[in-house]
Amino acid sequence: MTEKTEEFELLSNEINKYQVLDREQERELFIDYKENGNMKAREKLGHCNLRLVVKAASKFCNMGFEMDYMDMIAFGMEGLLHAIDKFDYKTGNRLITYCTPWIEQYIRRNCEQERKRKISMVYIDELEDEENFRYDQILDSSIEEKKYLSPEDQLMIRLREEDVDKALRQLPEVEQRVLRERFGFYSEPCTLSEIGKKLGKSKERIRQYEYQALSDLRRSECLEALKSYAA
Repeated sequence: MTEKTEEFELLSNEINKYQVLDREQERELFIDYKENGNMKAREKLGHCNLRLVVKAASKFCNMGFEMDYMDMIAFGMEGLLHAIDKFDYKTGNRLITYCTPWIEQYIRRNCEQERKRKISMVYIDELEDEENFRYDQILDSSIEEKKYLSPEDQLMIRLREEDVDKALRQLPEVEQRVLRERFGFYSEPCTLSEIGKKLGKSKERIRQYEYQALSDLRRSECLEALKSYAA
């Protein structure tokens, strides 16, 4: 049995545990929750209306929204609980008429955020590819130029590298490692993904390390040393 199948079975079992509430049962649970602060009553209201969340999630799946079905269920459940908290049972209306828009809003909003995140990641990957190409060009040109450098120029490069090393030593060890790998201090410049594999971190986490490291250098006025190394 796959993990997804187990999740669906658990969800079905959870739904079947609770019957659909009639008007009076629903009202009594709301009184217990709103007037007496009984959180178990709130929880039961959520479980008894889980069918509405499943129905909404299925609707969005059929509309072609790209998100894991169980994630839609989780976001829909947040919308349901939000609706339960805001619902005024004294109006005499049923919860279903009030909570359905909230359930759908929570699912739709998170589906849209996921779509935008995926688009952003594609854009970032494209930028990274361009950046890696630029790094490769810099490295190739630097190697070629060093063949023809005078002893005085080689000494200047050596001093510049020492300045960069001194600047990087101010950073936490992991940030030092990321920048050294990123700018090719050890060998060739590495992509975020390559550094992530070396350190056992996600590409996004490595991006955060890089951003934090460059921010720290900028505040300490040591960023120019690193720029001069990469230029």
